[in-house]
Parts: sequence; structure tokens; C-alpha cells
Amino acid sequence: MKTLFKILILVTGLCIIPWIVKSQPKYHVYVDAVAFYNALNTSPKNLDAAIAILRYYSGNSELTQAQAATLLSNDLFLKDYATDFQRPELRISEGFGAPQVGGSNATGFGTLLADGIAKFLIDRGKQEISIAFFQRMKSQFDKNPELKYLLPNTYTIVAEIESHNILTLLQELRDALQKDLSTMPTNILSIRGTTETEATITQIRNALKVSSSADKAALARVLSLLIMQSIISGDNIINALAHVSNDTDLCKINDDMVAYIKLSSILLESITSEKEGDGLFIDQSALTGLFANERLLKVFLGLCNMKYKNLECYKDIKVNGKGLEDILKLVLAKRNNFNDLVIAVDKVNTAYKALRKQPQDASSYGTVLSGSIALLSHSIKISEIIAGDSKDADRAKLLINLQISADFCIDLQKHNYSGVFVDITKFIKQNDIIKDDEAKDITLKYLAFAANLASATTSDEVKEAIDAIALPPGSYSVKRNSAINIALNGYIGYGWDRRDKKEYAQGIYAPVGLSISTGLGRKGLSAVTLFASIIDVGAIASYRLHDDQATGDLKQDVRLESIVSPSAQIFIGIPYTPIVAGIGWRKTPKLVFEGPGTLTTVAPADVLNIALLIDIPIINLTNKPYKR
Repeated sequence: MKTLFKILILVTGLCIIPWIVKSQPKYHVYVDAVAFYNALNTSPKNLDAAIAILRYYSGNSELTQAQAATLLSNDLFLKDYATDFQRPELRISEGFGAPQVGGSNATGFGTLLADGIAKFLIDRGKQEISIAFFQRMKSQFDKNPELKYLLPNTYTIVAEIESHNILTLLQELRDALQKDLSTMPTNILSIRGTTETEATITQIRNALKVSSSADKAALARVLSLLIMQSIISGDNIINALAHVSNDTDLCKINDDMVAYIKLSSILLESITSEKEGDGLFIDQSALTGLFANERLLKVFLGLCNMKYKNLECYKDIKVNGKGLEDILKLVLAKRNNFNDLVIAVDKVNTAYKALRKQPQDASSYGTVLSGSIALLSHSIKISEIIAGDSKDADRAKLLINLQISADFCIDLQKHNYSGVFVDITKFIKQNDIIKDDEAKDITLKYLAFAANLASATTSDEVKEAIDAIALPPGSYSVKRNSAINIALNGYIGYGWDRRDKKEYAQGIYAPVGLSISTGLGRKGLSAVTLFASIIDVGAIASYRLHDDQATGDLKQDVRLESIVSPSAQIFIGIPYTPIVAGIGWRKTPKLVFEGPGTLTTVAPADVLNIALLIDIPIINLTNKPYKR
């Protein structure tokens, strides 16, 4: 069975390192005792927290509420808390046709039927809301095509929402979002090759368009994205710079920012260590000696020139109008300017060696990565000094982008997807990639959803992730696209009953019956429905909304007559949602309750019902769609 939290990000190298924490379980009795006490002495009581503690100490990971009550009742010290876990007696909501259900031992076919229908309506209701949300999400992707490129794996799922099992959809979606976040730099860069004419796509493509060194702002964006993705894919800073220098679009650009990256690539690749175990680069002593020994440095620079002047992507580089050989001559002449670079190299080496000893050490990984970015920044700044080039605003943006890149990789390695979202947001805003404010807001909203759902470890966190972007959900049911539809239909929601021109009762309403519907127009936005109910399982449904466990111990005497609730109502669908608003007549069920030695009966009553409900078709008996 798949778990909701499996991780599909299978990238290798420095950025994604297996994170394994091993520890023996420890009992913190005092802390747990305080937590247990507080859970049961606050209002409302937190039974879930108390049961979690009991499961831990009893050794029974499947301990139920009923079992907890039995366990405590037999404990000398904890027996006073047993009553907290026993289900409350059933109380009748005054005048309301559906009772508030508490604990008891109801038996009979009526109970089983009502309970079974309630289970179905609750599960189907949740699925309808989920499908509505994801269909709304699909429409947003269609309206904002940049989301298809930024979240391609997610779009693949959302685009074919109908073919997915709603019960496993969140799991599949979470996996896709994790993968999309881990490849976000590549996803952004993929827009360079599109031919779409949609406004936002065109904005992003233009922001990333690099045809010459004159496109300085675009170069600052593209260079940092390429370096970021190269590191995510497993490259260290040396290999990352080599890949960027040999990029198809950048290979023939030999001046300005690209030249600085290429020169840094030459310098850093040329001082790599022979033994990786000693560090990425030669040690501080050797590097200091290199720049102190003029004759040795000449040999070093001569070999660099010999190697790179014959390589296609390096031979024609120009820094402030100076070619490779002239630049290397200046390195020799200004060799005393390399002290900061030597120190930066030493910091990377130290962290890299620590990381090799403890691959799970996130701190060492972060130091290697941030140190590598700092090393590149030092290299660019020193190159500016050597070549006599003045500072450039776009080059300064490149350095800022590189720091964002480092933060992104570190957060991704830690599976800190909220941090990943912050990093991506910074990059989008810093580089003004999306100029349209509405498109930017929608893009950032869905990226926030991606980060929140990718980080989710509990159902509450999943709900919060959906809440982060949920607009009124859109659902186009069959009846809304039909000239005539007849179905066995269920609803679940909230109802208000009035009798004799005053309020009679209100609460959960879950009728099941026959519906006759017609779509209001050919756009499928709404439908009007005439509905005649047969039964109402609102009380059992109310219980199900608060407790998904079996109801075999219900005390209420639920008979067939207790769920029979005929009605005649009219419902109107609310556009873009699976929700309907309705009004009409209904007869409340006959209710039977056990009292202390007595049997109390609440007679049926004719009421005017007003309701907001989730529309849950069960079986279509007849359907005639509109002709398009």
C-alpha cells in the first residue's frame, strides 16, 4: 500500500543527501504526564492527544477510544479518567427531527441501514468536495499556462483528474509537487523554448532570452538558474561552472557576465585536488605557495592557457576587452590580490572533508554549498579587479541570485519546502520574471500550495495546504449539463427547520431520494432540481462527521421509521461548486430514545426546511445531455 508521505525525489550528488536519524525511544514520564493531564483538563478535552500517550505507554498502537476507557477503568491511578473516554448519553436537540447521537448499543436493521447510508454520504461528500477543488485547480492551470511549465508533473495529474482514484490523489499529487519543486530551475528555463503567445509566457520567455552579452539582466537570471539546477543534479561548484560554460546558449557568448563565469571555471577547475578525500581543491598551504612562487605560478598559468585556448567555449573569452592570455598575465602581475580567494577555498575544503566523513550532516552540506557560492563570488570580484573592470548592477544581481541558489539547494536538501517556496518567490520578485501582478499572485499562490502540500505530514496540514489556494471550488456535474436528468440522489449539509412561523430546529441534514433536474443554460454552471426525499440520516451523519469509528455501540434505538423523512423540495445549484441551496416541505422522522427506565418518543412534524447541501448523485436513472 502506498503511503501519503513517500518521497520520489531521486536526484543524486551534493544537493540531495540521505538523511538518517537513529535514536532509541525514550520515555519522558513527567512531560507525558503533564500533557495527558492538560489534555483532559481543558475545554474542549483533547482525547486524541491523551489516546496517543496511552498507545505509547500501553504498547498498543491500535488502542481505540473504547479500549482506552477499559484500560483506565482497571488502572488504580488513572481510573478517574475512564469516564472521559466513554461516549456521552444521547441528548435530543429540542424539536429537531434529527438527534445528536452519543454512545449507546442500538441494534436492528434500521441502525445498520442508517449508518451505512451515512458512511456513504460522508465519504462521497468528501470526494465531491475534493474533485471540485481539483477541477478548479485544473481550470486555473488552463487559464494560467505558466503553471503548466513551473509544475509539469502536477499538471499531468490535474489534466487527467477523471482517470485518478480520488482516494490516492493527494498522495500522487504530493509526490508530483515534490518532484516539481526539486526541478524548479529547469522548469523555469524550459519556457525559453516555448512558442506560446500567451502574455505571461511571453513575459517569462523574454526575461530569459539571451542572444548576446547585451542581454545582461537575462544573463543574470539564466546563469544563476543553470548553476542552481546543476548543483541540484549532483554537481559540485567546479562541475557546475563547467556545465554552465558549455551550455548551448552560452558557449558562444564570451564577454561580460558569461566571461566572468568562464574565467572562474578555469581558475577553480585548475586548482582541484588530485585526491578527492583531501578536499575539492588543493590545500591552503599549496595554494598560498602557488601565488607566492612566481616561477611556479608562470608554469601553472602557462598550462591553463595551453589547455583552454583550444577549447571552443573558452578560447575567445573577453573580460573588459582582454583575451584569455592577457587575463592570465594579469593574474601573474596581481597575484597578491588572491588572499581572499585562498581563504574561501580553505573554508570549502574544510567543510567538504567534514561532509565526506558524515554524509548525513546537513550543517556541513550547507557550509560546502554556501562556501562554494561565496568562492564563486570572490572569484568574480577578483576578476573584476584584475581586469580593471568597474562594478556592474546586473553582475551584482547575479551575485544575489547565486545566494538565493545556495539557499534553495540547502532548503531542498533538508526537505524544507516552505523555505524552497520562499527562495523561489525571492527569485521571481528579484528578477521581475512575471510583470503582470495578477498572474504573479496566482503563480505564487500555487507555488505556496505546492510547498505546503509537499511539506504536509498530517491531514490537518493537507487541509491547510488546500485552504491556502482554495477559491469557491468548481464542479460540473452531469445534471448541470443535461436537458433532463432523473437520479437517485443523496445530499449532505446543514438544514434549518421552521414551524408555525418560528424556528423549530437546525442541524445536519442528509436526505436521500429521487431528483429531477435540468441544467440552467449550456455552460453547465448550475441546475434546478425538484427533489422528493425518502429518508434522512442526518443524525447518524452528524456522528460520522465527528467520529469515523464503527457505531455498533450507539444507544439510540434507530428503527426504520426513525429515518423515514418524506419531503418535496426545490434545489438550485450554486455556480462553480457542488453545493445547492434549497427550500421546501419535509416531515421529520419519528425518534425513539431510551431514558432511565423509560422510552421517549418524539412524533414526526411538518416543517418548512431551508438547506445548504452538497449534491451527491448516486445512480442516474435517465439522462439527456444538451446538444452542443
